[in-house]
Parts: sequence; C-alpha cells; structure tokens
Amino acid sequence: MAKRGAPIEIVIPNDYVLVFSRTALIRNSSPRPDLAKLFIDYLLSDNGQKIVAETAYLGSIIQPEGVTPTGLAPKLAKAGTIQSLELSPALLVALDPARKQRFIQNWERLITDTPAPLTGR
Repeated sequence: MAKRGAPIEIVIPNDYVLVFSRTALIRNSSPRPDLAKLFIDYLLSDNGQKIVAETAYLGSIIQPEGVTPTGLAPKLAKAGTIQSLELSPALLVALDPARKQRFIQNWERLITDTPAPLTGR
C-alpha cells in the first residue's frame, strides 16, 4: 500500500492495452443543448486540448501547435497491441443500479476474501 502523499504512476503494459474512446454526448432531452455544444466545442478547441494534455494529463485528441504530448499519449504510443473498446449497450448495462450494486458486492467479497452470504434457495 502506498503511503499517503506518495506519487502514483500509471503503468501501461507492454503487451496489451484496452482503451476507451473519449465520448461526449448531448442528450435529446437536454435542457440546454446549446451549452452542451459550446462545452464540446471548447473541449475540441486548441485551448481545451491543451488543458486536457497538460493539466488533466490525458493526452490531447488533436495535437495543437506548440503543445508537447504529455500524460498517457507518449506511453500509449510505446505500447504493444492497443485494443479499442466501443461504447455500446453492452457496456452501459453496468449503469443499472441493481447490477452495479451486485458487482460491487462481488468485488468486495473477492478482494476481502469474505464468503458470499447464504441464501434460502
């Protein structure tokens, strides 16, 4: 376990990396789609990409002039196989509250070695 305040590093495997595309959506029922569009336009602007690359440490999608690639971008460039995961209904199933709670309970049992509760089947 890392000490409080210890630096944390993101390690990219050399053999196989799964990556998500960054996705921004504007819901049809959005109360202010105009503001959502402005935000997405900003994210894709040179200034937005500079913040994403240099402050958020994510690497820019579009390389603005004068911005040095930082964050994950250079590490991913050296990775072996990069497999992109598509945003699909199969991935969105995890947003279901009951499934999410069940996943968390199973995960906690696995990492704490706690037996599953007995059920009256």
